[in-house]
Amino acid sequence: MTTQVPALTTTFTPAKSCFQYYKYRYTGDELTCLEGGTGAPSACTYMQLGPSGSDANCFPSSLELGSTFYYSPGICPSGYEVACSSTVGGETRATCCPSSFSCQTETGWPWYSTDLCTIAIPRTVEVIVSESVVGGDWKRTTVSGAAANAIGIPIRWHSSDFASTTTGARTSATVTATETVSSSTDTSSSDSLSDTGGLSTGAKAGIGAGVGVAALLGFAALGWFVLRARRAKQANIAAAAREEEAKEPQMQPQLHPWELDSHEAMIPAELPSDNQPPCHQQWQILKDGVRDRQKKDFSRGFFCA
Repeated sequence: MTTQVPALTTTFTPAKSCFQYYKYRYTGDELTCLEGGTGAPSACTYMQLGPSGSDANCFPSSLELGSTFYYSPGICPSGYEVACSSTVGGETRATCCPSSFSCQTETGWPWYSTDLCTIAIPRTVEVIVSESVVGGDWKRTTVSGAAANAIGIPIRWHSSDFASTTTGARTSATVTATETVSSSTDTSSSDSLSDTGGLSTGAKAGIGAGVGVAALLGFAALGWFVLRARRAKQANIAAAAREEEAKEPQMQPQLHPWELDSHEAMIPAELPSDNQPPCHQQWQILKDGVRDRQKKDFSRGFFCA
């Protein structure tokens, strides 16, 4: 038995094969099982998750089975969780079991001293079965609704154990970050000057790049002003042309004179007499004696008294 209590402060990761179900034969002499149905003596068997012994691929180092062994301070391996715990004098004592397993509460079977965890399998699972004693032939089968056990890992810790570890980690991280910043600052300062006290190659390159960018910006601004002046000049020319067009005289419509038809003589009008017809009859006589175009103009100056 280990005299010094080992610590388990880093997460142990078991191999994938460690989560396979096995059906083992109990090889002890102090227990005899009876075969169901006949009552004849037979070998005792039990189901367990993982290997029956302390396999290095499945359990942390220094693990001892069937004793008062525990890790302190300790944390559960990957795929395990705290299934039960208690506090004694400021110390937490817990048992790590595979996920979904609970702590063993029975004591009737010999393997319960090492298999500190148990589960009632709710589904059909594949089981590797031993046909004879340990080291004999094996075969694969399936079972469902059976109970299974698993080796538990006892751990203990005080509240100050992980608090000091966390503080130390934070302090270390702070120191590392400070050193990184200081180193970066020193490197930047040393790069700013060359060995001869002048500007470094990087500084000269930076100045050259800055001058080039400034020159490009100057050329771009000059081009913008030239283009703006050219557009303004074109706009002024167009406005002047529109003003000249507005000042030009507009053509007046020509009036075409017309003449009376010389082939038809106007019937002379007689002075009014006492026997003259009424005014509207006179107008009809005169109107019949001229052409349509003449009628229009003649009627403008004819008035009846």
